[in-house]
Amino acid sequence: MQKARRRLLWTPKVGQTFGGAFQIRRGLGSRLLAFAREEGRREGRRALVLETQSCNTDAIAFYLHEGLSLIGLDTCCYSNEDIARGEVRLELGAAL
Repeated sequence: MQKARRRLLWTPKVGQTFGGAFQIRRGLGSRLLAFAREEGRREGRRALVLETQSCNTDAIAFYLHEGLSLIGLDTCCYSNEDIARGEVRLELGAAL
């Protein structure tokens, strides 16, 4: 069986309270993403892919700033009303 060639990240929540300190703009997200990229390269993966919701604009801005691009979306992942609710599943990614 061939191993997956992409490293997937599922909903990292860096902005949440971590060790009692709010972590936005303190570099933790950038360090975690750099670690995921390095691990993906070490494992021979070809891409880093992560998922977020279209309503999570802070995360999307961060991922774009970190060099990821929109690579896919799913307009009915959570419900049949995802678009109307403004909560569409997005995939962002980058080549490794």
